[in-house]
Amino acid sequence: MVTELALFNDVFIAGSAVALLGWALLAVAPRWRVGQLLALTLVPALLAAAYTGLVLAAWQTANGSFDSLAELRVLFESDALLLAGWLHYLAFDLLIGGWIVRTAQREGIPHGLVLPLLPLTLMFGPVGYLLFLVLRLAWQQGGVLSSAGWETQSPARWITQLNSRLPTFEPRLAAAGIALLLLIIPTAFALVFDERLIHGSSIWAKPMRFELGLGIYLLTLAFFLPLAGKAFAATRKGRFVVWGAMLLSFFELGYIVFQAARGEPSHFNETDTFHFVMFQLMGIAALTLTSASAVLAWGLWRSPQPLVGPALRLGLVLGLSLTFILGAGVGVVMAGGPTSVVGGMPGPDDLPLLGWSRQFGDYRVAHFLGVHAMHVIPLFAWVVARWLGQERRWPVTVFALLYVGLTVYALVQALQGRPVI
Repeated sequence: MVTELALFNDVFIAGSAVALLGWALLAVAPRWRVGQLLALTLVPALLAAAYTGLVLAAWQTANGSFDSLAELRVLFESDALLLAGWLHYLAFDLLIGGWIVRTAQREGIPHGLVLPLLPLTLMFGPVGYLLFLVLRLAWQQGGVLSSAGWETQSPARWITQLNSRLPTFEPRLAAAGIALLLLIIPTAFALVFDERLIHGSSIWAKPMRFELGLGIYLLTLAFFLPLAGKAFAATRKGRFVVWGAMLLSFFELGYIVFQAARGEPSHFNETDTFHFVMFQLMGIAALTLTSASAVLAWGLWRSPQPLVGPALRLGLVLGLSLTFILGAGVGVVMAGGPTSVVGGMPGPDDLPLLGWSRQFGDYRVAHFLGVHAMHVIPLFAWVVARWLGQERRWPVTVFALLYVGLTVYALVQALQGRPVI
């Protein structure tokens, strides 16, 4: 028995090492034909041969079956069949990884976007597969949204005349935004299956809010960026708006989901060195992420050939700028306290979905108003341009000042420990 167990352990180690070689080839040499042959034919075939031998040797003598979960548990009490299950896992996950890489190549999805999904597919096969489907759909839809081209379709015409055609979107930001919104679906399943709570709310409520908020943020940037012109998009600042916003959004959300899976809070968690460092990094990332809106505001203001009229252009610049000034400013104030709630702690009676406290002061109200200045003020400017004319800029300025006042009021209420709602 000891000899048999030792043999099984050797096969486990060898099979894992061979599979890792295949994954390494997919990651670093995705277009190398020899690497593809090894990773997607020879390695899975070798794993399949070992699997077949184990099943032939152990199937008839094993107890249990596939008829129920209890019977399945008994079946895998056999070391031979447990090892066979592991080899099955290694072989088919590797084939799925190969399909992901080849499909991405065929459809023009950059390998850099696929690369983070490969270790997820290795460790949690269906998770990587599902995320690739989300990425693929988002990439396709991003391409559809941007297919008209920046030169052939004027976003200004769509905004001011309510043209039925879709506006131009920056495809990478659009794809990332759609991907984040689609991630709400598996997170909702996690919320249903997982009964764990933090401060009286599901541990998956915060990831869902951030998936929604960050998805809308990226889609908004994707919609506004073409208005600054292709020349700005090609500059270092324009590339920062695209790649900085995307990568920082996924960093923020990744850590929030990671902490939720562990049943621990992501924000205001400084229980040890790791969580202290990560909380600081999240603060820096959030500040830098929000600055993308200010950079885009600068690009819109400096554009030599603006695609929108004066009123709407002013609304876009003010809204994007205030998202950074108010959103990041309130965020800095909020990060200085033990929680986002002043005078108490979050609880089960908080406002559904948004999570705002209805008993104590809550910084998140002012933060919400701040980060959504990029939506509210441009929308008001569009109404002004539509009904009063593109030259009427003073109503936009007055509305922006009132919006700042409302946000400051919400912040003062939080500082004094009084709920807004």
